[in-house]
Amino acid sequence: MREEKGPDDTPLTTEDIKTYYGLIVDECDEMFVDESGKGIHLYSYASIAMKALQEVDVTVQEQEMEIANLKSQIASQEDRIARLEELLLQQLINKKPEQP
Repeated sequence: MREEKGPDDTPLTTEDIKTYYGLIVDECDEMFVDESGKGIHLYSYASIAMKALQEVDVTVQEQEMEIANLKSQIASQEDRIARLEELLLQQLINKKPEQP
């Protein structure tokens, strides 16, 4: 990358370098390490990671539906409380004071 730049070109920054993600063999589960102990079985890792992402996605969708349901319940309860407060206020206004 730097070798291709000319002396008059703007210098490279970290934003120009592509980001790569990976695993450290010594820090991952043995099921992902290849027979040599120096590499990772990417297919098995990717398969398990994809399944985990699918499960997380299902959980997120369920939680989004639950949140929407709870928001709806809160809105209806707030409406009910407002109506009850209004009725109570009307009752207090209409109530005749007791005569001693």
